[in-house]
Amino acid sequence: MERVATALDDFIHFQLRHDDWMAFAVFVIASAVIGLAIVLLDYCSVALGRDSALNLTHGRHATPKAALLWMVGSALGASLGLLARVFEPTPLAAVLASLTWRTLLAKLQTLSSRAPSDD
Repeated sequence: MERVATALDDFIHFQLRHDDWMAFAVFVIASAVIGLAIVLLDYCSVALGRDSALNLTHGRHATPKAALLWMVGSALGASLGLLARVFEPTPLAAVLASLTWRTLLAKLQTLSSRAPSDD
């Protein structure tokens, strides 16, 4: 339990390093929690009468499903980004991973569906 507390403290103070599996776990979990917060903030925006900034449908069943999907997507995006050394394990990188995972997935899907050229 002490390792988790130390890793969280290092993460908050921007001192977490890549070389430990605990750093990986803290970064991925933080990204998932931030993803949940993003969906909840979007829900609050819709509840106040504005449009969804994320183009999500909110409701009794739709919001929990969107929150779960966003958490999983954020965690996967963060883990892939950390493994590929795209992200440093910092709080700002966790926010960026949580905000950009949909765009990254769409870009990868576009690249994979592109027909090969006859060069």
